[in-house]
Amino acid sequence: GKGGFGASTTHRFDPSTPATPISAASLATLQNYNAVWWQHPTSGRSGWIIGGTNALDSKHNLSFVSADGAFTGAVTAALSTYSGGLAMDALGNVYVGLTELPTSPDAAESEKVLKFTAAQIDAAVAGVLTSTPATLTKAEATVVFKAISAASLAVDDLGRIWAAGYLNPKLELYDSARARSYAITPKHQVLAGAGGAPVYQLATFTRTGTTYIAALANDGFFNSDSDIAYAYAPASDFPVQRDVYATSATLTLPESAGSANISFSIKPAATRTITIPVVFSGTAKLNLDFKAPKVVTFSVGQTSTVLPITVLDDGIDEGAVETFTVTLGTATPASSALVDPTSRSVAVTLTDNDERPEVLPAQSFGTLQVGSAFSYALQMAGGAAQKFSATGLPKGLSINRSTGQISGTPQIPGESSQVVITATNAAGASTSVAFVLEVEDFHATAKGQFVGLATRSAGSDQLGARVDFTVSATAAYTGSVTIGKKKYAIQGSLDTTPSNPTFTTSITHDGVVRTLTVNIDEADGTLTGSFADGASLSGYQVLANNQREGLHHFAIAAGVGPGLPAGHGFGSLKVSSVGKISVTGRTADNTGFTGTTCHSRAGHVILYQGSLSGTLAVDASTDRVITGTVSWSKPTFGPTTLAVTGGRYRPVSGSTLLLDTDTATLTLGSLFTGNVSFSVPARLSIAAPSKLSINNATGAISGSVRLGSETVPFAGLVIPITGSASAFDARGLGFFTRASTGAIGALEITAVP
Repeated sequence: GKGGFGASTTHRFDPSTPATPISAASLATLQNYNAVWWQHPTSGRSGWIIGGTNALDSKHNLSFVSADGAFTGAVTAALSTYSGGLAMDALGNVYVGLTELPTSPDAAESEKVLKFTAAQIDAAVAGVLTSTPATLTKAEATVVFKAISAASLAVDDLGRIWAAGYLNPKLELYDSARARSYAITPKHQVLAGAGGAPVYQLATFTRTGTTYIAALANDGFFNSDSDIAYAYAPASDFPVQRDVYATSATLTLPESAGSANISFSIKPAATRTITIPVVFSGTAKLNLDFKAPKVVTFSVGQTSTVLPITVLDDGIDEGAVETFTVTLGTATPASSALVDPTSRSVAVTLTDNDERPEVLPAQSFGTLQVGSAFSYALQMAGGAAQKFSATGLPKGLSINRSTGQISGTPQIPGESSQVVITATNAAGASTSVAFVLEVEDFHATAKGQFVGLATRSAGSDQLGARVDFTVSATAAYTGSVTIGKKKYAIQGSLDTTPSNPTFTTSITHDGVVRTLTVNIDEADGTLTGSFADGASLSGYQVLANNQREGLHHFAIAAGVGPGLPAGHGFGSLKVSSVGKISVTGRTADNTGFTGTTCHSRAGHVILYQGSLSGTLAVDASTDRVITGTVSWSKPTFGPTTLAVTGGRYRPVSGSTLLLDTDTATLTLGSLFTGNVSFSVPARLSIAAPSKLSINNATGAISGSVRLGSETVPFAGLVIPITGSASAFDARGLGFFTRASTGAIGALEITAVP
């Protein structure tokens, strides 16, 4: 290219033929300060990027010229008043230098190096090729750095930027990875006839796989009869300078430590062996109190190294501590590494084990709690302790004999006033110090027996689960998880640290680990949590005494829908004087269920038989009204929710009539309706050959009706009608099964007004 003002020409050069101009008329006025051959790595677009004063206001910009000269146009708007360096890296990114005079309004921009990405240049070139200009502004570029002089630029294979120009008598190497510039003096012959220091123009080239940096030297005073010199060297001859620094500024070692390491780092990794001398200073003396090499070495490829220290246990009481400082000197070779002046030293403290350790009498143990994990590091003075001992610690706590750390989980509440702690080293034992540790109890609502119910999920084979556990006074829990007919033991420790104590455990069901999380509400002892595959858990603390003794009957509503048995399920809750509940009953498909449970202080009762699960509520009224729902599932139908109602059953005897009536109606769905007569003492009759039996003591109903040649059996239970004027009002609810059709229907025995 040709600098200066006015038209200039662009030539195509072939070493085998004379240079020939590109003759397109559109290039007749193109200013060519410099140029690079540009090619996008993926789009395939390529051509010349020309730097020169080609902007509309006669300022420096970048233009594109296709290889055949057929297309030309601006790819950037004005960048600076005068032209600067231009270079491209291996990825197609373009770098351009800005040049301004000191009197320019944009003087502060001078010698900045801008970067336009390959994608930005590609979009602008596409605009030239399609006559849809999309020029880039200076604001869209990234300022890489401000050079001493950016009149000429080059980029080597490491992505480093080289800069030169009339303001700098040397080459400037900018390492973007380190954000640091280095001055390079190229080796070339003396410029005869030069009036001053040389100035340089830069280029890179590759030969036999090696990238070279080349510099053309000219007289900075531009004497016409002065020499011009050429110099080049492999870019690898100018390695990246590396930072060396101490990994840690301080290190404390007991005199009994033996060996230890002081760590140093280098960044980037060393590409040649680098050695750095070490200077020691301080009250601790080399070869008297410690031994160490006097040099640090980084081998090729290393990013860190250590200076090994041997601490000498001299048996002399030197007071509490001695110190020494390790300071790095200048690296060899100096051009390969720079020691960071802000982190070149490490202060080492040696604690004298010839002084007896001292357990400080003022310790901040705080208040401990049963079931809450505790950890405490003893506050010490004097010489470094080698062993610790403690007696009288609260149950569940222990002391680490090597570190003095007291940790564990307290198990018993109360005051421990005989805690004696002693520390020893080679100089002897500390004076024993006694302490008082107070352990608080955890809330009563988190103790005792608990029962919970998990909702159905894939992790429980859609059976849900029942969770039973007991929390002891030491915050240990034991219990079981029941899935269908399979029971799994659980045990562990309750964490009482949160406001609501919790534990997490797991079981292995069908070869897969299932996780259970339980939270206990300290306010009322209710349970929340989760089980396998997102199932939720709810439950309660079992009441320690009974408030609902007696026999209670309940009915399960008849199912409505395809595949659901249309009869009533039924059951009884027999509550003992100590609150233990025996559960018996039958579902509408004549499947029996039994079990034992207990109720909460609010009267909640969990019912779980795998296919049948739910929570019932028994109120504290004299009628013991039962409400709630159960979820029932069978292979023939999916989970369905059915309402449960009932109350306290008062067995009739003597002169009291069954169902508190002398006439009742027996209904078996739409199959049969008949009258039932009662007399005193309690007897009942139904027209033969049909049969009916009601057990006064248990309320159990059984019998059959004759339909032609078919006998249809039925079963049920006397269910109290709560809230009625009479305490003995009741009705019979149950189911019948017709063998000829397999149909299941509802049994009802109701009093005739």
